[in-house]
Parts: sequence; structure tokens; C-alpha cells
Amino acid sequence: MTRSSPGRVLAASFVAAALAAAVDTVLTLGSNPDPASASLRLGLAVSPLLVETAWACPAGLIAGWLSGGGRAAPATVVSLWALGILLDAWRAGQSVLALAIIALVVALGGLALGRLAIDATAAMARLPAARRHLLWTAAGLALFASASSVTRSGLHIFGGGTGPCASGAAPAGPNILLVSVDALRADTARRMRSYQRLAAAGIEYTEHFTSSPWTLPSIASLMTGLPPDLHGAGLSLSAHALLAKTPVPVGLPSLARTLGTNGYRTHAIVTNPFLTSRYGVDEGFCSFENVTMGGELVRGLAHTTPMRLARILAPRALPSDRASTVRAHAERWLATAGDRPFFLWLHFLDPHAPYGDRDGDSTSLTLDLMAFQQEPGLMVPFHGVGLLRAGEYRPGPDERRRIAGLYQQDVDFADQEIGRLLDFLAGRDLARRTAVVFTADHGEEFWEHGGVEHGRTLYDEVLHIPLLVVPAGEPRGAASRGEPSNVVDVAPTILALAGIEEPGWRGVDLLTGLAGSERAFNLGNLLFGEEWTGVRTAHLKYMRSEHGEERLFDLIADPGEQVNQVGSMHEALAAVRALVRPMPAVRADLALAPAAATGAKQ
Repeated sequence: MTRSSPGRVLAASFVAAALAAAVDTVLTLGSNPDPASASLRLGLAVSPLLVETAWACPAGLIAGWLSGGGRAAPATVVSLWALGILLDAWRAGQSVLALAIIALVVALGGLALGRLAIDATAAMARLPAARRHLLWTAAGLALFASASSVTRSGLHIFGGGTGPCASGAAPAGPNILLVSVDALRADTARRMRSYQRLAAAGIEYTEHFTSSPWTLPSIASLMTGLPPDLHGAGLSLSAHALLAKTPVPVGLPSLARTLGTNGYRTHAIVTNPFLTSRYGVDEGFCSFENVTMGGELVRGLAHTTPMRLARILAPRALPSDRASTVRAHAERWLATAGDRPFFLWLHFLDPHAPYGDRDGDSTSLTLDLMAFQQEPGLMVPFHGVGLLRAGEYRPGPDERRRIAGLYQQDVDFADQEIGRLLDFLAGRDLARRTAVVFTADHGEEFWEHGGVEHGRTLYDEVLHIPLLVVPAGEPRGAASRGEPSNVVDVAPTILALAGIEEPGWRGVDLLTGLAGSERAFNLGNLLFGEEWTGVRTAHLKYMRSEHGEERLFDLIADPGEQVNQVGSMHEALAAVRALVRPMPAVRADLALAPAAATGAKQ
């Protein structure tokens, strides 16, 4: 038997990989309907080719070397590709009949691809040497260009940081640890052991609220001290791409930048696809890492052979954004942080849907935002939030309790890991020198007003969030304050903990106890459905939809916001109407109409 040259074996492997990647690209684009930008769409289109080529060429060379024939290379590549598809279908729980059909289709397709790869390689071998070299040069340049474009458009989502980085004299203030937990209700937070541990030594703000019911605008308010209508982050840029949102504008006040300018070493370890440099959330941090995006990358490459096989053979080796990963990253960073005071922000995603996913796999938040589960009923992990949101799945009372129970289990998992992080601080004598601020980006609703999850209403179950402030030094005992506070107050409060005086922040330093009870907070910027804007005071909640529907609640007599008082509290209605500001840009045309023209619904 004539042994094929390494060049011909490599060519056959490459062609087989390219043909398999063409199928994978179709599957990848079909399963990622919301790329949100041209660069991400390009990455999804070319990544399968890069991934398949990376493993197929060495595998083909080994197969060709062992067999001595050129046909073994494409046969090996196509066989492994087909095996990955079949194993993935088995892992997904397909029936025996479905598996048989998939096996038949994949076998026939694999034979066709293998034959095509062999014929294409033979045809190229017959070309003149100069033309063959030109063809391979073009293929190499195409691969290089694809890899470069994917690298430039994709790798920045894992990190970031725009500075400044600490230099000069170290500040006199303490270390500052900001812990935020995604989708954490205020009432649920109070049952957490880590929360109770911090509350025993700090100040609990029992009436703390965010201004927007989802992550990006809420975190932007936390970091800039501005309400959603003034910072403008998170506004929709597309009627179809859910991830196409406006970033945090450059030039706004920045908590991280202010701390860095004053000598603090600033770092963030976050989760959630909306907390990346793409959305400007890294502004002012010296260094920034998003551990969710590793899992999102794996999901984006799910329809490639290495990922199919890894999900079966080594699922625990895949990237995870669970609380244990965030804690481990934080402990590694803290171990090398040095003596200079630091500002470290940690954001835990665990309570966010899909609920009940605590086995080490990443929460595919992007996928869940668009998910429409094919099988009815409750499954664990629960990936049916898309169906709940659309009203296509209507669980009964028992299922609702189980879904809420899965959420609680996710909270418990995050609670456990935050507790371990506090133990780490204590073990390294950092607890005494570190001020801790504990909060959330928004809450979570469980049918209090007919819906589930968050992002679609302005009721208190999604706006009422925890806030704990634990100053550095010896424990001073528990304290509780009941005056209304808002997410815009967090930044000036953290600066006060650091001993930094910088006027001009819109919020107030809550440590002074001078927040007052007569404040009004503007609300708005929803993720799903029609837009609502509103205002909240200590006694009243007012909301108005983009179509003119109005709701007014007396929070003293009706804390559950069940009885609309638009038709009865006329003076109060006029007062709060005057306080509402419309959202900017795409919502600027929704300014309040005169009362007689609102068409308010009772």
C-alpha cells in the first residue's frame, strides 16, 4: 500500500473539517437567534470552522500516519463528528426511535461528506503546483482573518477595565468589598446566613429600592449614582435582538474611577452577559473579568465536535459561572492583592433563572432569555421561564411552589459560597480591614402580580432589594434604618466608607442618616413588554405605561400594590404625575399627556 504524503493527509483532514463545520455553522446560527451585533454574528459563523479545524487536522494526521493511507484521515474526522452528534442527541434525552433516525441521517451524511472530502482532495492534488499553493495560501489567509476577527470582536467580553490603576501613595481608607447578588429579593436575602452574619455587625437598610427591574440599568445606576433616565444605559436598540442595548455612556460619574484616582486598586469579578465591557460596565476599573462569558462561549460553540464530546465525557471541565467559581476567583485575586487598599466588586448570578441549576454547569442566561421549552411541565433545572413569560405554560399552585423552591435553593447555594468568602477574609485578617457592602441588582417576582422572573414590571417584588453596609474595624453591633433609600445612594456611601469627599453625586451618603423620608425616586427602563415609567415615594407608587395606562398605589394602606387608586386619590395623582420623567432616546416621545387624555384604566 502506498503511504500518502503528510501534505495530502493534512489536506484531506482540512477539507473534511471544513465540510463538517459548514453543517455546524448552520446549526450554530440557527440556535443563536439573537446575536445582537454584526461582530457576534461573524464570530458565530466562523468559529465552527476554526474549532473543527483545530482538532481535525491533528486527528487526521495521526489517523493517516497510523493507517498509512490518505482515506483514513477524512474517515476519522467525519466519524468523530457524527459520533458527537449522536451522543449529543442521546444526552438531550431523545427517544430510541428518534436516535435511530438521527443515527441513519448522520451516517448517510457522514458517508457523503467523507466521499466529498476524498474527491475534493484528489481534485486539488491534480492541480498545477502553483495553483495548489495559491489555493492553500488563500485558505490560510482566510483562516487567519477569521481568527483575528473573532479574537478582536470576542475576547474583550471576558475582561476589560479602563483604569486608572493604583499608583502613588496608598489611600488611608479601608479595603472595600461590594457584593451584589442577581435577582435577590429583599425578603429572601434576610433569610441568608451570610446576610445575617453581616447584619450582626453592620447597618441594614430595610427600605432600599432599585429604579429598574433588570441588571444593566440597575448596575449602571449603582456605579454612576444616576437614575435610569439620566444615565441612559440599557435602552433597546433593536425590536428583535434582546441583547442589543445601549451601553453606559462615557463621561458619566464612575465609582470605580473615583476610587482608582484616589489610590485604590480596583477589580471586578462578575457574572451576567450584560455586565461586560461591551456595555461599558468596566468603566473606571483597573481590571475586570466576567466569568459568565466562558460559559456563553461554550454555549455558542455547542454545535462543534469538541463541545459535544466534552458535554458527555467531561462536563465538569467546562467553564462555570456558579458562585463557587466567583468565590475561587476572588480568593485567588485577594491572595495577591498586596497591602494597598482595594475595591473589589463581586456579582453572583446563581438566583437568576434558569432555577435549580447548581451542579456546576453555567447558567446560560442568554439562552434562557429566549428559551421556549418544547416539553410541558416542570423540569429541573427549570428552563421554562420563556414559556412562563409568554403565558404558554401555566403552572398550578404546587408547581409554582416548586419553582419558587428551586429559586430558594439557588439562593442557598450563593449564600453558602458568600459565607465561605467571609471565612476566607477572616482567616487572612482581612475582615477587620475591609468594609463590606451587600446588595442586589433587582428582585424577582413569583406571581404576586401574575408574572414570574423580572424585567417586565415596576412592582416592589422586583424593585425592593437588600442593602447592608458593614464598616471596617471592630464590630459595632447591628443597626437598622427604615428611611427610603435608592440604588443611586450606594456610590456616595461607598466613597464615604473610603473617606473620599467628592461633591456632585446625585445620591446621598446613607451613613450620615440624613437621607430623609420625603424623597422621590424615578423608575423605568423595562426589559420585556411595553415600557413603564413611574415614581416612588415613602407612601406612594405611581406607574404609567407608554400607552397611557396609569396605576397609583397607597403603600401604607396597600403595601402589596393590589388596589389602583387612580380614580380616588386625585391630589396625590397630580403631585406624582409632576415628578415623572420620561426615558430618553427611544422613549422620549412618551411624555405624560394631560390627565384628561390619559385614558387611565382603573
